[in-house]
Amino acid sequence: MPDAAAIVNAAFRWNPDEIGVLLADGAGEIELASIFDTQGQSLSSRTLSLSAGRGPVRSRHGLTFPPRASLAAAPDLARLLVPGAARGVTPPPGGPAPEYVHDRPGFPYDSAVSALSRRTGVATARWTAKVLELPPPPPPPDGVRFEGRAWLWLPTAVPVVC
Repeated sequence: MPDAAAIVNAAFRWNPDEIGVLLADGAGEIELASIFDTQGQSLSSRTLSLSAGRGPVRSRHGLTFPPRASLAAAPDLARLLVPGAARGVTPPPGGPAPEYVHDRPGFPYDSAVSALSRRTGVATARWTAKVLELPPPPPPPDGVRFEGRAWLWLPTAVPVVC
């Protein structure tokens, strides 16, 4: 079933959700990578790197990331993801509330895939974990928690109805 989720998600790449990822000074490289990798491999959205200011952002270990846009000038976003331990982000007027992806302790990819399962369904999250070659999850509370709906039927039904 996870492979079928990839087919459905790939079919809708012509109109994917635009997701903002807030880059902040001091963010961890693995936290940033976990969001961009999971969102990209899920085939369900496009990511746009944002910053609170106008200039480049320096990561925890000194890498420099140039954002595509500032948070204030961001286009219409479906969601705003905040990696790492950053808190207290003020969204742009009329924009989505920030989602703090790494809200649980543990490996950042586990948190990112768990958050993906809550938003896009378990099938998409399982596909993403498979493509990223993440190990099978250990019993809770550690590892990936596949939460959310098993399958999102609306994207599946749209091509049948149209």
